[in-house]
Amino acid sequence: MASRLQDVILRGLAASKPAATAVAPGTLYFSSDSGILERSDGTTWQSYSGTGGVGSGAGGADFTNAGHPQGVVTGVGGQTCRDTTNGILYIKRSLASSMWGWYPVYPYGGIIEADCPMQFSWHASPPGNSVAGDNIALQGNGINFGFSGGVSQFAHLAADSYYTGFTTGNAAGNNARIYDAQFGSAPRFQWNLYNFDIAFKIRTDQTSIADQRLFVGVMTVAPNNADIVPGRFVGFRLSSVANAGQWDGVVCDNVTNNVKSSIAAAVFNTPYLLRIRYVSGTVYFSVNDGPEQSLTTNVPTDNTNPYIVISTYNVSGTPATARSFEISRMGCVIGT
Repeated sequence: MASRLQDVILRGLAASKPAATAVAPGTLYFSSDSGILERSDGTTWQSYSGTGGVGSGAGGADFTNAGHPQGVVTGVGGQTCRDTTNGILYIKRSLASSMWGWYPVYPYGGIIEADCPMQFSWHASPPGNSVAGDNIALQGNGINFGFSGGVSQFAHLAADSYYTGFTTGNAAGNNARIYDAQFGSAPRFQWNLYNFDIAFKIRTDQTSIADQRLFVGVMTVAPNNADIVPGRFVGFRLSSVANAGQWDGVVCDNVTNNVKSSIAAAVFNTPYLLRIRYVSGTVYFSVNDGPEQSLTTNVPTDNTNPYIVISTYNVSGTPATARSFEISRMGCVIGT
């Protein structure tokens, strides 16, 4: 006997979904609280893609997972995964098949929630009258520039992207940095209130990473020309003095530095995607969407307000050569 539509097209809360073995194979179930549509094969419920849904971003996904898919769900570029605990949809950005490189897609699936996370970004792009990629400007939400020692800004139209570069002077301790203009006025971050997911696409110095320190992350005090960072800090360090040629993850709770060494190797004139996820006092680091490495001790968790910084130093001025970094873009979501 043919199944009635009301028996094979079901809707309700996720907790009310019947066992896949208790319904006819091919039955569809839409969870109204998470925006997920699944299909029973007679044994298990499977994600059912290509459907509409309630509000922007709702409907099916290639995978479902109870939590963030990083390090759990294996996919390839373009596939999606729905977090069944909150309805957030993630997309796999990196093309290679792996468990890494999952990024949230906003707005939320199902409904636009009142506490929908804030998103902002920086990006390098040529002005409208530029035809050759020259005069590239760094644009976006609130950017300040801080320089010392005859620093200069330059444009770089690389094969992979537009970049804005910043160069130190030739002497020891000369510094070049960019930072969030909201620092000290209307802070975007607060350690004990907001989680965040931030990624930087940067390029290392075009000729050498010798005699250089480079810091990339979120902090309350800008780093000095030293490998031990001050204040409260969550970010990456590339130093020619400490663990040369490696991207290290560093955290500091205003008292003690803790280092996750050798997350990935670094060389000159190379683009890198540096990602930091701060989740309830645990920090996850990844480079080029590789495996995440985490730190849980000496992580800042108080009510201070950090800001975004990229800062580089000419370590010793020997030889008398300037050092630089370049940025293509930065993207951040606060409140994840």
